[in-house]
Amino acid sequence: MTLSIEDLGSKAIAFAGGPRIYEAALALPWMRRAIVTEIDASPEATAFMPEFGEEWTVVEESELPSAPGEPAARIRIMTRPDASGSDIA
Repeated sequence: MTLSIEDLGSKAIAFAGGPRIYEAALALPWMRRAIVTEIDASPEATAFMPEFGEEWTVVEESELPSAPGEPAARIRIMTRPDASGSDIA
């Protein structure tokens, strides 16, 4: 059974988890907007957020303040067309 966002009674959902959670979220046909925090760091890790596909477009990007010696970071707002092919408003 696949739920729609209307079934959940919400207009926004936050996904936090490992790569499988993010992969599942990106596969949802009604997920058309993502707010992503990106940090310029290369930590020792075995799990990462999957890459966004070509259908995703960065519509806004803001640099976040960082302390001296800390990695730079930014917030990106990304969108993709919905299943009907129309862009999100």
